Amino acid sequence: MKKKNILIAGVIVFAMILLSRLFSLQIIEEKYKITAINNAYKYETVYPARGLIMDRNNRILVGNKTTYDINITPIEVTEFDTLDFCNIFSLKLEDVREKLKEYRRNRRSIGYQTLTFLKQVPDSTYNTFAEKSYKFPGFSGLSRKKSSQNGYLMITSDTAHFDGPAILVVDNGRGFQMEPDEMVLPFRTLKPSGMGIGLYYASLVMETIGGKLLFPEIHDLGLPEVYDGACVALVFSNNNQ
Repeated sequence: MKKKNILIAGVIVFAMILLSRLFSLQIIEEKYKITAINNAYKYETVYPARGLIMDRNNRILVGNKTTYDINITPIEVTEFDTLDFCNIFSLKLEDVREKLKEYRRNRRSIGYQTLTFLKQVPDSTYNTFAEKSYKFPGFSGLSRKKSSQNGYLMITSDTAHFDGPAILVVDNGRGFQMEPDEMVLPFRTLKPSGMGIGLYYASLVMETIGGKLLFPEIHDLGLPEVYDGACVALVFSNNNQ
């Protein structure tokens, strides 16, 4: 009788431990629930198109520019040419391999999820990827609309392309339609409402402080592709540093 009671008590204790563990797994802990869901569903992000912003004359102030995200579904990735992949997107081979290792370490929690590998890839780069996409199983592209102003303007510094430190002012317009020597003369302009004295005074001020105003070729400066219009360089003398 005593052995029977011990056996019953042991079964009850075991059942209580088992039930408490099941309660913990199914109710309290969400880790396994999330893992199960990720293994059952495939997630994809769909970006909505952005609207246009226009002025009262229906001229576009802010438009749309298409960029692409490069997505990865780790569970679908098989062996691929990582070097060619890195060359397309100008990535470091070690960084890509480390990222893939991280996905493998977390493959159970990731499941069938589609994750963003690269964001806002320009269309020229994406087109190269699309031509070779068959070589990269598990990778895909997703287009998205990015708001862009009708005109771009960038002001940045440059210490590599001139004989002194320089401030660059660049845009994505039509570029200059006059010769540089003529642009710095007073009252020379092609704008109907322009006065033609802006570049004249800028050149005058730069000469006063020992610098100069230049109009370099924008493509020689290593700037983003979107800036393909006019470029003005305010080059300062090294003696002013």
